[in-house]
Amino acid sequence: DMDMPYLQNPVSSDGSISGTSQCPTSGQVSYQGKVDRQGNGAVLAKFSNCVMYNENEKVDGSVTVAIDSNAGTNGEVAMLFNNLTSSNTEQQIKLTGSFITSPGYDTVTGQDTSSIKQHILVEVDGSNQIISELTVSESSYNNHMDYHENLQLEGTLTFSNEGVLTLAGKEMYGYSPNFQKGELRFEGSDKNITLDFDYPNIAYYEDSNKDGQYDLGTYLTNMQMEQFISATLGEITPVALNLMSLPPIAYTPERNYSDEYFATSPISVENGYYEDPDTAMDQLEVSFRWYLNGQVIEGQTTNTLPAGIAVFGDTLEVAMVVSDSANIVVSPTLSLELQDSPAQLALEGLDGTIAAGQTVSF
Repeated sequence: DMDMPYLQNPVSSDGSISGTSQCPTSGQVSYQGKVDRQGNGAVLAKFSNCVMYNENEKVDGSVTVAIDSNAGTNGEVAMLFNNLTSSNTEQQIKLTGSFITSPGYDTVTGQDTSSIKQHILVEVDGSNQIISELTVSESSYNNHMDYHENLQLEGTLTFSNEGVLTLAGKEMYGYSPNFQKGELRFEGSDKNITLDFDYPNIAYYEDSNKDGQYDLGTYLTNMQMEQFISATLGEITPVALNLMSLPPIAYTPERNYSDEYFATSPISVENGYYEDPDTAMDQLEVSFRWYLNGQVIEGQTTNTLPAGIAVFGDTLEVAMVVSDSANIVVSPTLSLELQDSPAQLALEGLDGTIAAGQTVSF
């Protein structure tokens, strides 16, 4: 989401664009281009140490926006990136390539459509490179950016360290990445994967030897799906297709909200709600996962955390883990606030004959 600061200022009456504007915090953007009365034309924006409203975000490089209402059937808008770099204290991302959008009309559904063709080189931190060559189309019936109607995609992603990944998606509906309907296929060098969306389930099928037949599968939770798309999901353990089982549903652990928690005492929670669509409740295994300052506390899998592990000021969370032997589901976490433990006074060596009501000096 990048604004073009004060673009209207350098525009002259004949449509010529030439000028320089200051960025909101520091740096500048220079503009060059021309548009006609119909809005056709091109504008080059060159960013130089441009810091927007977030002082940690700096933009350099250039982007050209070109509009041609006569191209194709209904015109197109193209964005051409030339080393457009966004950097902050944690990461630098550089874009080079093109991003072209064009509207259309589906005569079968009677709905307006939009399509995107992108040929972009993405460089992360100056080393990791990804070449994205994708074509995406969908119905433009709704105006919600995250919701998709009849989303179709095809193309390749080429990773500098991993090779080429071929993607194909068809008839996907819903919010990304947890679509309600549709299919998304991935073809890699060693195996093929298909995700089949049928709300509320997301089925994962794997062709582990690329012979055209699926031989393994499992189900993904919404959280696992988000991790899968962002490449942060750990190892998936698919099983033979005849052993596939729908995953359990697990909610946040419960607590007594009148309780207070201290580092000097054990901390306990209760089971949250859980169920399984195709496994009996007595066959489900329930355990707990405790997190201290964002890290799993190894060896603590019961609903009670012993005293002394967490201290006042720590961030303590707990999740419920439910397994049906084929799937392991981790619930959302419950945050527990630790109170400052009351002071304790220990006295040693006192006369054992002291009785209530007497005065003791020490």
